[in-house]
Amino acid sequence: MSKCSAVINSCNGFSHVLIIGSGPAGLVCAETLRQEGFTDRIVMCTMDKHPPYDRPKLSKSLESTAEQLQMRAAEFFQMHDIEVLLEKEVR
Repeated sequence: MSKCSAVINSCNGFSHVLIIGSGPAGLVCAETLRQEGFTDRIVMCTMDKHPPYDRPKLSKSLESTAEQLQMRAAEFFQMHDIEVLLEKEVR
């Protein structure tokens, strides 16, 4: 695999990433961007009312809640400057 360079806006020198959805793939995308040194804005946008959680596990367990199955604590997103927009639709 090769590394992907973010498209940089030549007017202001900033690049931004919008991740649509907050499933495991979206979360790994945001984490990987930070691990690889991406320092500009990362926004995860989801129609869900909860931050990323283990959806398959929730669908199989009648006793669990989305809050109990969150993949990362809220502090993780704050610490790594990843914005999570809940209950938002992308058009």
